[in-house]
Amino acid sequence: MNAVQPGPNKGGHNEPPVVQRPPPPPPQPATTIDATSNFRMFVNARPYVTVIGFAMDGQGKFPIFFRSNKVRSAKNAWSMPSGLHEIGLPWWQQFSNELKEELNLDTIQGTARKIGFYEAIISGRPGEDNWHWVLLLVAIRVKTLDTLINREPEKHSDVRIITATELFVQFIDKQWTMNLKEALVEYQAKIFEVVGPSVVTTDVVSS
Repeated sequence: MNAVQPGPNKGGHNEPPVVQRPPPPPPQPATTIDATSNFRMFVNARPYVTVIGFAMDGQGKFPIFFRSNKVRSAKNAWSMPSGLHEIGLPWWQQFSNELKEELNLDTIQGTARKIGFYEAIISGRPGEDNWHWVLLLVAIRVKTLDTLINREPEKHSDVRIITATELFVQFIDKQWTMNLKEALVEYQAKIFEVVGPSVVTTDVVSS
């Protein structure tokens, strides 16, 4: 370490040396999977693989939200928690990560269920981006919805906590993101089987 040499002060006494400490190292990023390590990479355009679905509590309640006009795609429509599937992560881990990042929700390991899948293709709009998604519709139990925080209010202008019954009675006829409404209707029986109150359990939630 370098130090400044002492010198006389106004009273004739020597100042103690001032030690110049090096700046602290920058914070290290969280551990992530290196997308370039032995994973094959696409050169041409391919569909975006996405997870989307239900983050339900023990009473069968789950959040939905309205996507504002400030999002990049699928604007001004109702949707559910979702995210692009990152390389190297199993689908349930990807969905759990999205719930924590977007809504501050903690999931319960071993409760994830696959419901179905659908796709959405948006193309042919002059001056706008084209999109192609393949979406896996899933469900997972969360420890509680009491911790929910809307971390992106500029993108998600309205968040509601509803049940499967309310989804199909009060919300299904609203404007949803492309083909999500059709998927919900197609998998309605499966949704009630997985998300509905009939699946409420008394299992102990581990920390």
